[in-house]
Amino acid sequence: MIAAVPAPAQTPLVPNMPPPPPPPPVAPVTAPAGRTPAPPGVAAIVNGKNILRSQVADQALKAVGPQIVSQMILIELINQEAVRQHVVVTPAQLNARMALVRQQAARYGGLDAALAAHHQTLAEFKNLQLTQLKAEALVAKTLKPNVGPLKYHARHLLIATIPLPGSAPGAKPPHTDAEALTIIAKAQAELKAGKSFADVANEYTEDPSGKGNGGDLPGVIEATSSYDPNWLKAALALKPGEVTPTPVKSEFGYHLIHLDSTSAAPTPADIKRYADAAAADRQKQLQQAFGPYIQGLRSRAKIVDYLGEAPTFAPAPPAGSGFRAMPVPRPTP
Repeated sequence: MIAAVPAPAQTPLVPNMPPPPPPPPVAPVTAPAGRTPAPPGVAAIVNGKNILRSQVADQALKAVGPQIVSQMILIELINQEAVRQHVVVTPAQLNARMALVRQQAARYGGLDAALAAHHQTLAEFKNLQLTQLKAEALVAKTLKPNVGPLKYHARHLLIATIPLPGSAPGAKPPHTDAEALTIIAKAQAELKAGKSFADVANEYTEDPSGKGNGGDLPGVIEATSSYDPNWLKAALALKPGEVTPTPVKSEFGYHLIHLDSTSAAPTPADIKRYADAAAADRQKQLQQAFGPYIQGLRSRAKIVDYLGEAPTFAPAPPAGSGFRAMPVPRPTP
């Protein structure tokens, strides 16, 4: 067990579910079963006095109209720029995004329920996903090739000298330093006898996350990773296939560390691991570049926003802020 900072949550380049526009004042209303249909143009009746749908629409336009117009301007800018730069999203790309959305929305009651809560149709949502994909492609064209820092795949075994997370309150340390080093020496002897590091880690490690998987650490590590400094320094000093020659002391106890590979020379088993890490780096680049890119589109465009210039009950979002809504899901490795 080593302290590490989790990967930041991914946010959308263009969030994709804006608030619904106010209903048109003359649209017909279908009454629920058993209820008298509403008179034309009437939203409610209070003690015999009508509240007109036109009044509701006027208030809604004042309250949220500027935000909706700002969002529509953003969509139009992206669509126009995609045409200018010949950016095309294929049906296969859109279908893949929609499948990913449905997969991840299933955790929160499903996509259909989310759309109903936002008063949005599936067709409207797909159009927004289409715009999202165009935006990603446009921003990606402005980025330099992603080289990124050197990445490492490591595994380790830990002999603990402090109670590990999940231990009972007031639990005593599992081992003294001397006891831990004695166990480490036994593990080293088995490694010298030709046993694989994964097998030795499975036998000896006291890190719950590494038991049964050969001490494997998920993902990759980098020089800037937030691991214990002693642990990180020792891991980065290794060459692929090497094991730390002496035990490494961390806040949790003593470790032996094995370096499987680096992104400069990945093993066949690690190619996908490094590809996933590179994709995550690329996504961070896209997120960082999106705001300035949209601001550039706005600054070059001739925009007359009449609602944005009028007094409002709620301020319009800043340029490049995107839509307020359910985030675009993150691809699962």
